[in-house]
Amino acid sequence: MIIGLVFLALLLIPNIIWSFNKPDDYDKYVKNENKILLALERIGQISVIVFTLFFNNYNNDFVLTLIIAVVLMILYEMYWFKYFRSERRMSDMYSDFLKIPVAGATIPVLAFFFWEYMAKMYF
Repeated sequence: MIIGLVFLALLLIPNIIWSFNKPDDYDKYVKNENKILLALERIGQISVIVFTLFFNNYNNDFVLTLIIAVVLMILYEMYWFKYFRSERRMSDMYSDFLKIPVAGATIPVLAFFFWEYMAKMYF
């Protein structure tokens, strides 16, 4: 459960900071946001929290996927450092990071995939 809390903190802290530092043109984009995708995002966020905190069984084979997940979360934090040092425009939010497209959305999904769902394959 400790690892789950750390992962959630790594995921949520940059987003909380971002909520006070939104891009200047964010309001233009949020009006046109797809409601279905927004609902799926919220369902995904709740699912990550539930699975991360309550379903974490570990075994030795899990170590490799945990290492991959940790590296991905470090890349996610690096993406946020890059964003907060930029001019904070929407184009900065949707930019690539180390050739990973839409890094702010892609990296945490991959990290939690390796951390949670790949581990389930071993049980």
